Amino acid sequence: MINPHDPSHTQRISPSMNKATGYSILAGLSGIFFIIAIPSVPPFWLFTGLWGFLVPFFCGLFAIIAGHVGRFRGRRTGGRGKALLGIIVGWLLVITCMLVWLIAIGIIAGIAVLVD
Repeated sequence: MINPHDPSHTQRISPSMNKATGYSILAGLSGIFFIIAIPSVPPFWLFTGLWGFLVPFFCGLFAIIAGHVGRFRGRRTGGRGKALLGIIVGWLLVITCMLVWLIAIGIIAGIAVLVD
C-alpha cells in the first residue's frame, strides 16, 4: 500500500489534466468552423456580414491565450505540442480576420473615392 504522506511518493500527472491545451484546440477548431461557415452558408453572411468575423477573431484570441497557459502547464504535465498547435491556429485565425477586415475597409474606401 502506498502511503500518501510519504515524501518519496511522487504522483505522476497525466497529460489529460492539462485542460488549457484542449480548450485552445477547441477554440481554434471553432474559429476555423466559423471561417468556413460564413462564406459557404448564406444565412451566416446575410445576417452577420463582416461582424461575423468577430467570432473567429475572438476564438483565435482565446486559442492563443489558452495555448500559452497550456504550454506553461505542459512543462509539468505534458501536452506542449497540442498547446503549440492551438497557438499557431489562433494566430492564423487572428491574422485571417484582420486581413478580411482590412480588405473590406479598402474596398469600401475605394468605392467611396469612386463615388465622389
